[in-house]
Amino acid sequence: IQTTGPRNYRLLQDEVVSKIDSLSGTDLCTNPQAICQVSELKWLGAMYYWASVVQDAAQFQRSLEAYVATGFDDAGSVVDGNSFNAGTGAMVNNGNWASTAHGNEGRMRYFNQIVDAMKAAGMGAGLPTVQPTEPPSGCAAVCAPQGDTCYVAGWASPCFTPPDGRRGCEALGGEFCG
Repeated sequence: IQTTGPRNYRLLQDEVVSKIDSLSGTDLCTNPQAICQVSELKWLGAMYYWASVVQDAAQFQRSLEAYVATGFDDAGSVVDGNSFNAGTGAMVNNGNWASTAHGNEGRMRYFNQIVDAMKAAGMGAGLPTVQPTEPPSGCAAVCAPQGDTCYVAGWASPCFTPPDGRRGCEALGGEFCG
């Protein structure tokens, strides 16, 4: 994962860099090159993006739980058209779970090689394979507790309240819960 674009640099600066004393002299907005000049920023940028965008995708938790419950099986983890492997790659590459990441076939092959090596080393040993349960809808589980009235499954931040209510939500392919 690499940090790209002014918005992502600003978020990384505001949410991470500005809160770390040892980086107090670093300003990614005035010196974007600092991400290459300060070694820990490469990792911090990747971790921040993973935690704030990839893991925040509405599909992430459900797909991860299904992936583990089905013995790390891509086919068993499909949510909104993508497996855990493909969906996280699409979030990293495109910010959209339901899209296809650039070089997806190679990414998925490499991910599966890593998971196979971890399984050979004992990951998941003794865990029963179970059928994951279907969670409540996006509106009920994700948006309603936040006070939002529209859930759009493929969006990185799937909850919002459209100004024109149901019509605006449905125009975007969303589930209206207001």
